[in-house]
Amino acid sequence: MKCFEYAIVTSSMSLDGGPYIQDEDVMFAIPDEAEEMLEPILEPYGQDPAWYFMKLPFSKETAPWAIACLDREYDIAEHIRSHRPEGTDILFTQYTQTPNPIPDGFVPMVGSIAIRNKKALLKASEDSSVFQKILHGLENCDGQSKWLILVDPLELE
Repeated sequence: MKCFEYAIVTSSMSLDGGPYIQDEDVMFAIPDEAEEMLEPILEPYGQDPAWYFMKLPFSKETAPWAIACLDREYDIAEHIRSHRPEGTDILFTQYTQTPNPIPDGFVPMVGSIAIRNKKALLKASEDSSVFQKILHGLENCDGQSKWLILVDPLELE
């Protein structure tokens, strides 16, 4: 398991020397080592680290405390749903492009898990081996910075 600090980057542009206007897009700045480690994980799903993170629906204000990237997609959506605290403090998405339109009964695979704060992870880890593993990798990470963790393969029952 490997943990990296990440940053949210925004940009501004000026046209013809006028005032700078904030761009609404956000970019996830991840270390080169993390990007290199993510490339072989995302490649089978037609993804690239830079583009994958740009598609995540977060703003600078709502960026999660931690993003846990699994070594592949897992069929654990129900496990995540049943063990996360109420609300939207823990979200997940798949690496594969989501079908459009989304078919009835569609259940996504889980490739990455966004955790808004450490408190939510502590609660979810009380009875989940998946969240316990993620917590173990993030236990020495402060609650103020932003973290990207590359999770070792899961051992599911």
